[in-house]
Amino acid sequence: MKFLVWRRQSIALFANAVIGCAATLLLLLPHLARADVFVLANRTPRPLDTLISPATSEPYQLRLKVGEVRPLFADDPLHVAFNSSGERRGYLLRANTPYYFGQNASGVIDLHEIGLGAAEAAEGAETGRVLPGDARFMPVAEIPVMILVDEDEPSLPAVWQARLRARVERASVVLQRHAGVRLRVARYGRWRTDNRENDFMKSFANFERDVKPPPGVIAIGFASQYQLPVGRTHLGGTRGPLNSHLMIREWSQHVSEPERLELLLHELGHHLGASHSAEMDSVMRPLLGDRRSRLTSFQIRFDPVNTLIMSMVGEEIRRRDISSFTELTPATSRRLADAYGALGSGLSDDPAAKNFLRRVKNRAAGRAAPARVPNRGPGGLALNPVADKAPAVAPPRAAERLRAEGRAAVAAAPAFDKPLEPVGQPGKASTLGEAIDIVLRTIAAASGDPRLRAAEPEQRTELLVRAAARTAAELPDETEREAFVYALALAMDDTGQLAKRGGLVAADRSATPKLTRAALAAVKPTVRGRVDLAKHFFVSAGLALRAGDEQARAIGLAKELVDSQGGTGFSFADLAADRAGVRFGREVAEGRVAMASLAAGFRPADYCPAVDGLQEGLTLQDVIGRYGGQGDPRFDAELAGIDGRIDRLTPYLSIGFDED
Repeated sequence: MKFLVWRRQSIALFANAVIGCAATLLLLLPHLARADVFVLANRTPRPLDTLISPATSEPYQLRLKVGEVRPLFADDPLHVAFNSSGERRGYLLRANTPYYFGQNASGVIDLHEIGLGAAEAAEGAETGRVLPGDARFMPVAEIPVMILVDEDEPSLPAVWQARLRARVERASVVLQRHAGVRLRVARYGRWRTDNRENDFMKSFANFERDVKPPPGVIAIGFASQYQLPVGRTHLGGTRGPLNSHLMIREWSQHVSEPERLELLLHELGHHLGASHSAEMDSVMRPLLGDRRSRLTSFQIRFDPVNTLIMSMVGEEIRRRDISSFTELTPATSRRLADAYGALGSGLSDDPAAKNFLRRVKNRAAGRAAPARVPNRGPGGLALNPVADKAPAVAPPRAAERLRAEGRAAVAAAPAFDKPLEPVGQPGKASTLGEAIDIVLRTIAAASGDPRLRAAEPEQRTELLVRAAARTAAELPDETEREAFVYALALAMDDTGQLAKRGGLVAADRSATPKLTRAALAAVKPTVRGRVDLAKHFFVSAGLALRAGDEQARAIGLAKELVDSQGGTGFSFADLAADRAGVRFGREVAEGRVAMASLAAGFRPADYCPAVDGLQEGLTLQDVIGRYGGQGDPRFDAELAGIDGRIDRLTPYLSIGFDED
């Protein structure tokens, strides 16, 4: 009896806490944000002025010097625009991807994507990621270093400390420009070397044994022990990315200071994950000491692919404080694996990329199948003109032009993709209720179309939503978005959740929603292969508009708690559909998902994540026992994981934002 009383009290307390304190629950979630890198390189013969437009902040001008490689860090999609032979061109950039500006024989400048393989080949493949924090406010990643010399260093401490500190500081400037990471000299020291030992790897092992830097500090040893070089010589080395030790040979009097700086940057690049590159103007070319850096015109820089690698690793350091490659997020590991595959293809006899790939392959499990091999460019890398991969996308604040272009695309859609013309006269709808009613009747009519009924359940959902979006696109601008979301929600809402919230005037009291639900019952549209997930998704989208995002999530959570008490059980899969629907409704309502794109190509899997691995059928006792309750890290982690899946959906990584 005591157990039953405790159980009822637990149920009541947990449910009331969830419903009454939804805002508190959400505030306790770790703040995850898009954390993407976009690399631009200027391979034209003159400086290039560009306009960078983040999705949710002000555009800014960016001038790229000749040969410059620049990473851009953003929590938003980025659009780049530039002039080419009197024409204005613009592209939406793929997350975590390197690009270069090139000029053809006719003088036309265009932007080209440096293909990294599998992700580019798979339609809709995700290349974005989420990390804690905010790119705008997080401080630059700073790595403390120890500068050490061996007993063969002939200079006085004040002399060698000043010389090597200046070199490290110059290297820090280059690293910060290419990777968003800087170095800070924390201390100096000496270590003893064995004059009888000429093998570099054994000397390096002795350095590791004798020098123990504090956690998070890199020990950089400059060895002055003289060795008569015979053939190819190790000038420097480290055990691998984010290793605590790095050793450089300092003894040769015939090596210039620019060459020494380049060697230091080469090894620091390896520390941040950079591999060897076939691009001969890159500091990561396999063989240094070729005297290139002695030329006054030579600029020490990293190639675009390695800039991407180091920048992604640098963001993991900055925003997650990682100290090992094993701590990389799976999304970062997958993208690094793509990059190492591309670098390795240009240097088939060099083992560096294969070694780096081996370090990330376990974290990158589940990556897309190997891709087609596109055209090869400098360094053996795949070069894909952006224009061949995706059309130019309008920058933010171009609402009217985007709407006009989108409607033209809708008109040109294949016949099968247009089951029916809009029902009624959308352009004359004078109220939101009338607009909702028109979209509902279109959904009902589309449900009876023979072509739709012959389609697979998931494709039926696609066609129904596209038909609804086409009708909504013809409505007055002030009602099209809300009418679209509400109509789909009312059509799916067989529990009356929206009607309970009220406020939809005639729409939630008319016979049209009932007739539409009856029509949909015959075709059973699905999301992720399930009818129930379709209902969760679309109803939650409507609830987000009617009650607000936080309350909509709380309603979904409360329903699962009720289900855990003798119903179908608590389902994190249902919660995923709920939360994805809330996101979808908000993005559509605020114009960040264009109605035209929904009308031309909506797919459920683009907006609702896979639910594989999410627990279902749990009793309340299961939920409390396994995940605790409100504020429990285990429960919060499940919700954060679901939100992470949603954040990584392709439309939210690559859409062009349309702000009025």
